[in-house]
Amino acid sequence: MERETEEMIKESEEPGEKVSVKSIEVAMILWSVTQEDEDFERVKKMIVKGKTELNERYPVKAHGKTLNLSPLHTAVYLQSPQLVELLMTSDEVDVGLEFKNPADPDDFGNVLDLAVSLEMNLDVIQSVLENDEDRKLVTNNEVITGLLCYASVSSKVEFVELLLGYEAVHPVLNPLVFLAVAIKRDNLDMFIKILPRAKPRLNTIIPLPCCGCSLPTITLLHLAICMKNLKVVKLLLQAGSDVNSTEDLSEGQLGGSTPLMQAIVSARHRGYCSKENCQDRVISELLGSQDINLDIQVGEKTIKTTVLDLVHHDTCSCIKKMVEQAYARRHLREKLMKRKGDQAKGDQDKDLAKSDKSAQAKGPPKSENAKSAQAKADPPISTQAKSSATSDQDKGPAKSDLVEAEADLVKGDQVELSKHGREKICWKCGSPPSFNKLYRCAGCKVAWYCRGACQGEDWGRHSGWCVLMERRRKERKEKKEKDCQEE
Repeated sequence: MERETEEMIKESEEPGEKVSVKSIEVAMILWSVTQEDEDFERVKKMIVKGKTELNERYPVKAHGKTLNLSPLHTAVYLQSPQLVELLMTSDEVDVGLEFKNPADPDDFGNVLDLAVSLEMNLDVIQSVLENDEDRKLVTNNEVITGLLCYASVSSKVEFVELLLGYEAVHPVLNPLVFLAVAIKRDNLDMFIKILPRAKPRLNTIIPLPCCGCSLPTITLLHLAICMKNLKVVKLLLQAGSDVNSTEDLSEGQLGGSTPLMQAIVSARHRGYCSKENCQDRVISELLGSQDINLDIQVGEKTIKTTVLDLVHHDTCSCIKKMVEQAYARRHLREKLMKRKGDQAKGDQDKDLAKSDKSAQAKGPPKSENAKSAQAKADPPISTQAKSSATSDQDKGPAKSDLVEAEADLVKGDQVELSKHGREKICWKCGSPPSFNKLYRCAGCKVAWYCRGACQGEDWGRHSGWCVLMERRRKERKEKKEKDCQEE
């Protein structure tokens, strides 16, 4: 190293002497050790003299492997923001030049990728982002680079916060894209940390395609369903994702499929439900949302498709039953609302008829003179009759029954939920508590039935799941008792 340092100093001091890329890198290494102003000035001079060599790569040992690095890559490897800024502001330096690993053809990347993959020095990364004038290091032809992949698997929140601060310069560095890559990489911890920052934009289209999903441009909820990630689906619904959103097919026009439609289509040709294939549970979460709209029609102008149209003979029987029950519950609610509406209208017609009859009995209003003459002509009424008349006048007109009917109508529109967040209705016929008294299943303690007949008729479908839930509950209870005894 001493001999190389002497040769480097000799090259830098001799006028007209050509400076090699190796000498420039030696000078940079020397300054990173000494931090002397004299050595930094020598590096500046050598960069000017060796401007034709600044884009040449030289083998350097880094983290147990040999990489072909340019002086800019070496500055990143030395974790020096000052050297990074010095080289990136030089007109002769190719900022987009990639480092390479001769032993591994897949090990390559730009200077930002190298800065992130080494020690993740935030000062160096910030220096690279600040001096990236061409804005080509973050994205390349609208394809997500390794930067976002590193961020998605990183546990450093401050690193992600740093990248999000450059969204104005690099639009791809926004919370939606980070969440999308976190879903793809199955990094739930990072997803939970970034989710609050993306809440205002949860229902917008993801700016860049995230590999792994067949849909063209989608929302986060579509992507979570595509990746079969039940936990992320729950988190997105709780955060306010639109359960009725449709993915973008072309030119910003929404008309593809809702998350529920996507889940049903992806569950086809799988005549079973298992832990690995959890689309049945995803569909259950979507159907349990109070805002779910089963009447949405998507597709082209001439061909429209609804949720029920997607349920085929090859759809999982469990999913098919859930969708059919959802439609049955909706139909029952519509009937109850129509009945209450008709009742309210009938009460309103009765009130109008009563008012007309009362007006006809009173006759036309009399003038003041006529009233005085009538008072003189009419005989005085008895005290009892006068008291009765006064009482009737004090009562005033009877309160309209329409107000009560409207109140009942509004109250009926409020759906009662169980502690599990599902609608509290009969699992067989769909009757709500306001229609029939409901009893909870003693086995699973989740299902509700309005009578024993409904439970008996539904037992063929419900039995397997009910027995499983009861067994799991007993196992949890036994485990809890065992843990208490051990303590």
